[in-house]
Amino acid sequence: MISLKNIQLNLEGKPILKGISFKIKKGEVIAIIGKSGAGKSSLLKIMGGYLQQFQGQIRFQKQNYIGPTNRLLPGLEDVSIVNQDFTLDIYHTVRENVLLKMEHLPKEIRESFAEELLLLLELHEIADQQAIKCSGGEQQRLSIARALASEPQVLLLDESMVHLDGYLRKKIMDYIFQLNKIRKTTLCFVSHQIDEIIAHSDRIFYLKDGKIEKNLTPREMFYQMEDLTLAALFGPVNRVKLNGLWIFFRPDEYSLEGIESQRLKLEFKRETFYGAYHQSEFQVNGKERILLNSIKSIAHVTDIYIEKKNEAFNG
Repeated sequence: MISLKNIQLNLEGKPILKGISFKIKKGEVIAIIGKSGAGKSSLLKIMGGYLQQFQGQIRFQKQNYIGPTNRLLPGLEDVSIVNQDFTLDIYHTVRENVLLKMEHLPKEIRESFAEELLLLLELHEIADQQAIKCSGGEQQRLSIARALASEPQVLLLDESMVHLDGYLRKKIMDYIFQLNKIRKTTLCFVSHQIDEIIAHSDRIFYLKDGKIEKNLTPREMFYQMEDLTLAALFGPVNRVKLNGLWIFFRPDEYSLEGIESQRLKLEFKRETFYGAYHQSEFQVNGKERILLNSIKSIAHVTDIYIEKKNEAFNG
């Protein structure tokens, strides 16, 4: 559905993107992660049709990319982007802003669909207020409502809910993920919500210094240990010495039975109950501290067995 080939972007003489290439299928959910300045926002703006000055080739629905300099208005049809540039019709009301994005729909369903989105984004109480009089958070929610109102084939989200409270964010994202399942809406989002990324994405792109360093499934990304800086983004990583080698493993990568060469002797330190699981801290070799997750308490455990051998390539 979307194909990028050797995308390169320089802004003010500084290289931002360096040879980005990938394909996204219809209905895929892609998460993009990386440090600030890695090029995430620029990549989404190019995909959405808001940046022209790049090199390389983009194809959408097997058609060549038409950038903003060749269009009356920036942006691509069937692609919606939500970022910190809200692009609202500020002198229209909240309801009018949403309805203006529904002109592709029959008149008889516009009002009910608009009301559905206003309720979802909790904007129904200010529906008749001008957008310019809305707070920053309300304008952010309105920009999301407008993106959903246009029923895009591709939805690009660039930290679009970073300022929303946890309850509202979850409600909106659950709605968006349902659209993905029901309408096969292709979704590409930048987020720091690791649980959300692991639970819902089909693939994760790790953008580093303008390049895609990793293109993996959530499971592959979670358990990779070649880059410990990246691994740490997804939660605790244990580092211990076993048989003269440093090994790295997640708190769930152990067993209570095994062979002698895989055994680690433990000294229990403390335990925390998180509802769905226990997380226990142990000391190994009288030095290293490790964390282990379990359904039941393992405070009594004195030995575990590690099958995985992970030597870090960069730590």
